[in-house]
Amino acid sequence: MRLLSGLLVGLVLGCGGDDGVSPREARAELADLGIDYTAESFFRAAYEGDLTVVKLFVETGMSVNTRAGDLGLTVLHVAAGGGHLAVVKFLVGAGVSLTDTDKGGNTALLRAAWQGHLAVVEFLVGSGADMDARDNNGRTALHYAAGEFGHLAVVRYLVDQGADVNATDGVLGLTALHAAAFGGHLSVVQYLVGQGASVTATTNNGVTPRHMAARCSTDADRSAERRANCAAVVEYFDSL
Repeated sequence: MRLLSGLLVGLVLGCGGDDGVSPREARAELADLGIDYTAESFFRAAYEGDLTVVKLFVETGMSVNTRAGDLGLTVLHVAAGGGHLAVVKFLVGAGVSLTDTDKGGNTALLRAAWQGHLAVVEFLVGSGADMDARDNNGRTALHYAAGEFGHLAVVRYLVDQGADVNATDGVLGLTALHAAAFGGHLSVVQYLVGQGASVTATTNNGVTPRHMAARCSTDADRSAERRANCAAVVEYFDSL
């Protein structure tokens, strides 16, 4: 009966389910964990995906839009680039900006797309992140997903959401197909072509996606595997 009475009192008073802490208590908990109250420590927690510590920093009153480092990153950039979905969800719920860019003009979405973190990309787009946002070189999330690492699942999702497969960057005139071809990502190239990407699109210097793949296939500075992958892309273009 005493236990039941205590539970009822807790319900009436609105306590018993609130695990929030005051800023002072949050700082004390960080100190107990041996964590310095600095922006650097906040960023380290986001980088490592430590949701508990990230929450404590926010509860101290530190801004979720805090920046640190020479690249001008926010904690959302770090968490999204690391693929830490739980941290990303918490930060978005806490009011973090989805439009803040680093010094290269990258939003958190661009960083997540570059690293191939599909779940994070899906969540950010679903939360209102601009899929057509461009970095300082005019590259979109689709350029990033298709290019260096060739993340087919992310490419598929972005195209399904309406990304323009023929969008060019603002400097060289590259499309996502150019980027995928130069990366030697045959499956991405085939998918983009199937979705209407132009195989005859040219850069500002008149370079087609096939030309990009051909250059890569004979570039001594590329690994043997990369050159072989690019040669396979050339063969694919020649078969069309």
